[in-house]
Amino acid sequence: MKTLPTSISLLLIANYALAEDSVDQPKDIRGNAEKPFAYTGEDFTRLPTRVGFSYDSIVNHENKSNTDNYLVTGSLSLMGLQVLAEVPVYARSNPGNGGTQSGFGDTFVSGAFSLPLNPKTRLAIGLDTMLNTSSQDELGKDENLYSPFLGVGLQLDEESMFLGKFSYTTSSDDRYENIELLVRGLHRWSAKLFTSIDAIPGWDIEDDNVLLNARALAGAHIDRHNVASLELQVPFDHTSRKQLGTSLRLNYNYLF
Repeated sequence: MKTLPTSISLLLIANYALAEDSVDQPKDIRGNAEKPFAYTGEDFTRLPTRVGFSYDSIVNHENKSNTDNYLVTGSLSLMGLQVLAEVPVYARSNPGNGGTQSGFGDTFVSGAFSLPLNPKTRLAIGLDTMLNTSSQDELGKDENLYSPFLGVGLQLDEESMFLGKFSYTTSSDDRYENIELLVRGLHRWSAKLFTSIDAIPGWDIEDDNVLLNARALAGAHIDRHNVASLELQVPFDHTSRKQLGTSLRLNYNYLF
């Protein structure tokens, strides 16, 4: 007669223990089982919901100029729709042959729809824009840039991911026209540390030149909400060295 009550008691204790484990387990760890790379911000097929700030230092060795940008950043992801914005609230440019200019910079906005093909593969179709919001011509492109893109993300295993992104860029004044292919390798070394490496070949249609840029990022998942990273972008071709320069950027993001 005691067998049934004893079995019920054991089931209740086991159920309570499982419930306690679920409550105690941080939300980011539970979520990592389904989207282990989203918190890095490097998987453009699945962005996290976050706010942050960045400091970007750009040195252009071709025209001897340097620029510092202080940006407020953020992204929102909801039911497959995702939006990313980077707003340079303060920019300072030293052209190398004149006085230093400062003010508001150009704003980057990206929107995309992310579609899962299977548990390991996702597509993203969207549009990147660089809006001419700078308060002075020296602090921006002096025109709007538009880049429709198609991206794919493939999770190779629990630690590694491959991403590709093909884009076509044009501008409001028809001074820019190029195509680019971004190839990215993303790796999680532990629950805290991750790295990302990009190779970005392309073609400048206006000048009929080959483009080649590279980027490397190292980041840390400090805790449930906080992520910090440092990235370096280097141009190799003459056109990119003249237009972009070498960029060193520090990022901090708060995840929701």
